[in-house]
Amino acid sequence: MSVGRAAPLLLGCAWLVAGARDAHAAPPSSREPSACAQSAERAQVLRRQGKLAAARAALVVCGAESCPQVVRDDCRAWTAAVQDAQPTVVFSVRGSDGADLAAATVSVDGEPFLERIDGIAHPIDPGPHDIEVRAASETPVRLRIVVHEGEKQRVVPVVFAGSRASQAPATSVNAASAQTAERPITPWVYVTGALAVAGVAGFTFLGITALSDHAALRDGCATTHSCTDDQITSNKTRFWMADASLLAGVIAAGVTGYLLYDHSRARAGDVRVSAGLAGGPFVTVHALF
Repeated sequence: MSVGRAAPLLLGCAWLVAGARDAHAAPPSSREPSACAQSAERAQVLRRQGKLAAARAALVVCGAESCPQVVRDDCRAWTAAVQDAQPTVVFSVRGSDGADLAAATVSVDGEPFLERIDGIAHPIDPGPHDIEVRAASETPVRLRIVVHEGEKQRVVPVVFAGSRASQAPATSVNAASAQTAERPITPWVYVTGALAVAGVAGFTFLGITALSDHAALRDGCATTHSCTDDQITSNKTRFWMADASLLAGVIAAGVTGYLLYDHSRARAGDVRVSAGLAGGPFVTVHALF
């Protein structure tokens, strides 16, 4: 037999022997040592399964004064460890009028949990739980939470449908959406866009013309050094006008791009807006960029 398997057996035997030794001095109402040992073993199994509430109940049995001292001491030590690991939750419930609501019931995983909202932290097993909160004249609220081991005084907010506090943000966002969604594109986009096209077209035409005149001067009067100042100045002016036309086109294109970006930014974030109440009010915004 391996040491790992022998250890629980030896511990159980020690509990039974100690129980038999104490049985002579124990009153007739004392629990049987075997029952105490079974309760202690069951508590450890429940602890490993995360069923801390049931484990605490089993440890209360084996930690009673009527159990053998060796069993009782172990169970009381384990009880402290389980209490530290046991998470607790506090439910905060508001009615459809937005006011705090005490007259509500809470069930956890289909089992009754609270008959009234009392603002007190209550123990709960770690892990996922399905919560249902009910109150008179209110639509039941269902939500799912995940409680972590050792988590203490976790506040679970619940707001019944129709609460003004939960509807106000959604209403204001929807109003803003209606205003921005109808905003038309400013006419300046078309003006600056046309200027950008004209600037590029002017640069192309003037540039080609200036290059043509420059080639003519180079192959003509420039070979005989007979070019007049008017001819040279006219050619330089066309190059300058081509550059100015290109600069104006670039600036107009930049202004057009900014106007389009500003319009799309005003509409983004107002495409779809949804609100929910599970576990508290929230607003979800789906933006299109």
